Amino acid sequence: MSRLETLATYVAASVLLPTVALSLRLIGLKRTCHLFSVPLIRAQQADSLGKEQQKDAEQRFLIVHRVSRRIPLSLQCLPRSIVLCSLLSWAKIDAVVRISVKREAQDLEAHAWVECSNAVLGEAPPEKQGLHVFS
Repeated sequence: MSRLETLATYVAASVLLPTVALSLRLIGLKRTCHLFSVPLIRAQQADSLGKEQQKDAEQRFLIVHRVSRRIPLSLQCLPRSIVLCSLLSWAKIDAVVRISVKREAQDLEAHAWVECSNAVLGEAPPEKQGLHVFS
């Protein structure tokens, strides 16, 4: 990524993270993903990313991670994953948000992450038994 692209990605992540978090609370997951053109289910992903695309995707993950730590909001994995997937989409990198859920008694445990070419980008999916991937 060029210096200008990196700066633009920082600015976009700074705007998108709180916007997506608010959107999730107000209009829900399905509409938020539609609004930001983020797929939850994709029939088939590209076979593999080239070295440049892989490096670009990893840089965008790091930017989203850094920005999310500096924003004075409690940003969980779902808004971070949606923003990352949106930024990757803008860079023409095929990605999808995956979500897993586990229900125990009255508690609900969930985790979201991004996959590019069937490889996990950034936050790994949980290895806990009983979590079901539904997207």
